[in-house]
Amino acid sequence: MIYLVTVHDRQKRLSNIDSQKQLQTKVWKSIVDLTLHKTILYPLETYNAFNKKALPNRVNIVFSRLRKAHKIPNVLVNNNFKDIVSEFAEKSEDIYVIGSTKEIVERFSKDADYIIDYSTEELGHTNQSIFDTINFADYTLLKKTDYKDFTLRYFVREKTNFIGY
Repeated sequence: MIYLVTVHDRQKRLSNIDSQKQLQTKVWKSIVDLTLHKTILYPLETYNAFNKKALPNRVNIVFSRLRKAHKIPNVLVNNNFKDIVSEFAEKSEDIYVIGSTKEIVERFSKDADYIIDYSTEELGHTNQSIFDTINFADYTLLKKTDYKDFTLRYFVREKTNFIGY
């Protein structure tokens, strides 16, 4: 199964570390807890946001086309989405794809069995964003939890046999 873990934040509330450090910490702690003992894939930008360290107690795969990224300690580096998806589909293993870059969302939302969305705003906001490329009509909302500063939503693709969250 492919789990796409996104941060839906058009107003950039989570990226402003100085004024929103507590909110950012809550969201990232939740993502770190969710992926414990799992295989995770994320872009180089997310690796850099993790203080340039692999997250412990999980298999870390960084998506990057940069040659220097191939020397990251304790991290597998891959630049081919098809290879990654095929490898995990063949093994029937779960992979958690963490990222909100256009490339990650456009590529993996087509294959994701689940979308786990951390959002600081409601879906259907009028501004264009990369999240407008996800066809949410293909998904069913399983669970929505409202926190003080963000909302956590679990979606399942219609074709997927629900296995729990």
